[in-house]
Amino acid sequence: MAQYLGAGDVFLETDWSFGGYLSYFYECDTVRLIELSARVNGNNALVAAIAEVTRERQTSGGRVFIADLDSYEPA
Repeated sequence: MAQYLGAGDVFLETDWSFGGYLSYFYECDTVRLIELSARVNGNNALVAAIAEVTRERQTSGGRVFIADLDSYEPA
């Protein structure tokens, strides 16, 4: 997936595994969903915050990426 990322894009991190790597090598922004969920009040607020990040990025011409959650092991 990293080969598709570039400056102006944002990657929604579902864990802490490689956000710094993406920021450094691909100059894209990252949003840690774990941290974002701690700053908002409940699931509806989290979905609204993700929608706002997406809307803002796409309005400025960037793209939004997230890992395919089905690619993770069930455990």
